[in-house]
Amino acid sequence: YMGKQMKLLFLDVDGVLNSHKTGGLYALKRPCLKRLEKIVKETGCEIVLSSTWRKDEYALKRLKRVLQYRGIKIKDVTPVDPKGFRGEEVRLKMIEYMPDKVAILDDDSDFYDYQLKYFFQTDGEYGMTDTIAYRVIQHLNQGEE
Repeated sequence: YMGKQMKLLFLDVDGVLNSHKTGGLYALKRPCLKRLEKIVKETGCEIVLSSTWRKDEYALKRLKRVLQYRGIKIKDVTPVDPKGFRGEEVRLKMIEYMPDKVAILDDDSDFYDYQLKYFFQTDGEYGMTDTIAYRVIQHLNQGEE
């Protein structure tokens, strides 16, 4: 027995934890945060922030505070790729951590083809829905009893 599996969730914020309709910079939607909390509680995954929020000190502080209130920690942030290609930013962290399970939550699909099998795309108009949260949980808990 290898101990508990390492599960990483690469998290985008805009269009995932808020919707483009929410308007307002730094807006976060409570139902979306609740869904994230459910994913973390039910899977034990750790969060690596891939969002542009990681580049903005104020946004990052705010996000950390809001998540901390819900008992969610951000483990790490992805590096910044000079070309801004998110797939590469995720790839580098995967090499560093070698997780057993991975999920990518993003409203934009700029990832490598091989990453699409663990990519869950949200609709930026709504942010993360119950259905997507459920699918991420199923995916991260696959093959566990």
